[in-house]
Amino acid sequence: MTEAAATSNESAGRGNIPRVSVILPVYNGGRYLAAAVDSILAQTFRDFELIAVDDGSTDETLALLEQWARGDGRMLCVRQDHAGLIAALNRGLTLARGEFIARMDHDDISQPDRFARQVEFLDAHPDVAVVGSSVTLIDERGHAIRDVRYPETPAAIAEFLRTGSALAHPAVMMRRAAVIAVGGYRPAYQHAEDYDLWLRMAEEYALANLPDRLLLYRQRRDKLSIASALEQRLAAIIARFAARCRRAGQPDPTEGLTTLSRQDIDRFDLSPEERAAIPLELADALLAADTNLDAPGAFDKAVELLGEVDAARVPGSPLVRTMLAVGYGFARRHRPLLAAKWLWRAATCHSAALADVCAIVFDRATRRLAW
Repeated sequence: MTEAAATSNESAGRGNIPRVSVILPVYNGGRYLAAAVDSILAQTFRDFELIAVDDGSTDETLALLEQWARGDGRMLCVRQDHAGLIAALNRGLTLARGEFIARMDHDDISQPDRFARQVEFLDAHPDVAVVGSSVTLIDERGHAIRDVRYPETPAAIAEFLRTGSALAHPAVMMRRAAVIAVGGYRPAYQHAEDYDLWLRMAEEYALANLPDRLLLYRQRRDKLSIASALEQRLAAIIARFAARCRRAGQPDPTEGLTTLSRQDIDRFDLSPEERAAIPLELADALLAADTNLDAPGAFDKAVELLGEVDAARVPGSPLVRTMLAVGYGFARRHRPLLAAKWLWRAATCHSAALADVCAIVFDRATRRLAW
């Protein structure tokens, strides 16, 4: 059976068209799945369908989803061979019938009034195509870590998108027509598919966030691997350059690509300063993800990338901050001589470096005292 035929069969006999279609991609999510699904089925806003796309799970995920689907007619469970998150999201989009698309991840928990608040907002703001919310980060056991607020107004979000993602992906509700109009999720932007989508949507529509904390956003130690962290940052960098081309009326050099690599940077007309900043950003991504001392090669790769940086062409403070992070990494590995070497390099890499070091150390000490 072709995918088109399978999709047609899956869509048949699903009853009235709901206002909201919830897309829930799942891969081996059995451990946290019950809390996620229960939080959707318990929403105070009831006019929705829940489309769960099992991406070839090898645990009990499929059996659990099918059990819930038998008990609640609003839920549709579809299975595909393991093809990754982006393929699962786009599969969900092809099956969605609602005016609005709500995203959900299998390890997060939606507050009971999430859909009601977001539908109310979109109804009151027809110019807004995507609305997210603030979130509460939780750990693997469900304990609160901290609250995270995102920029709320379309203008603030547009400005924030120039440097990073301005919405929590599993907390958003979107107008289905707008998502389809911009082409959905692009397969090349693995691990940064949401950032690429927000950039493209912000070029045509307004985006917003509610200040309310409508999602418990689970942080897991295995959620993003070291390799994925590097791919994510590279995809985000390329997404920014591609957006700049589109805003300038130029073709998007990544249109039609299915994968991205560092060689794709050469598709863009960049200044020497912009090229020099790329390995620094990639090194930062590896260092941020380097929470496990046993992670093979991640720290060494970060040091290697930092060696590619032309210190004369990058802003001094970010370079100092990254060098200090490398020094701290060597200290954690009980290599004091290399830690001291990188501290010295950080303090001498440019004319105002020592002042930057003092400011960074003071800021970290102040934060720890406050904590």
